[in-house]
Amino acid sequence: MQQYVFNGAEGDLNAPRVPKIHDFFISDNWMGYLVMEYIQASPTHPEDVPEKVASALQWLRDLPPPSDTAIGSVAGPGVPYMLLKGLKAPIAFSSIEAIERYMNTALSRLPRRSRAKSKPITFSNEKFLFTQTDMHEGNFFLDMEEKMCLIDFDGVALLPESFGNQFLASRMNFVQKVAAHLNWPTHNVESMGKAQVIIQMTGNKSLGLDENGFRKPRTLLP
Repeated sequence: MQQYVFNGAEGDLNAPRVPKIHDFFISDNWMGYLVMEYIQASPTHPEDVPEKVASALQWLRDLPPPSDTAIGSVAGPGVPYMLLKGLKAPIAFSSIEAIERYMNTALSRLPRRSRAKSKPITFSNEKFLFTQTDMHEGNFFLDMEEKMCLIDFDGVALLPESFGNQFLASRMNFVQKVAAHLNWPTHNVESMGKAQVIIQMTGNKSLGLDENGFRKPRTLLP
């Protein structure tokens, strides 16, 4: 998928720089290696870096994904990806609706008073978008021409657009500065934050649901 993003960025003056992939090979039948273009980083760190990072994230978000891709990691099917901060997706979700059911199931476990004040989470009319789930400052840098570069595509996932804000909600100064330059939909932010707390406190992160977001039938012991 990094190659797909590279192709989308090539020739686009508004796009961030994406390292070109030279080769990929598997060693000892289990370890994969990706050989990429080396990009020399600029020694300077101008004040507009957060703004350039925000522009790069917006470009990535606006890039139409391939028609044959599914929700989850852009590294390939079955590869773990972050659904929320600190939480890898516990289910191989089949659709946007499945994730919506999952998040609302978590919301339904709030204490009654808090639940009554919470709006249902809805991803209606939302699309899968390229989302950077790892907002570590080291994943972004300027090249010698001070063009923003995107690396670490292991942290990029295709998620409903509301998830973008969840990964921008941070106490880190760098992330806060980046978020200040973005105006992404916030209608689900509060409820998703509450659902995240419930999920993190729950031992069974799947909440007993299947890939479609429905409760798994109980297995009767013989």
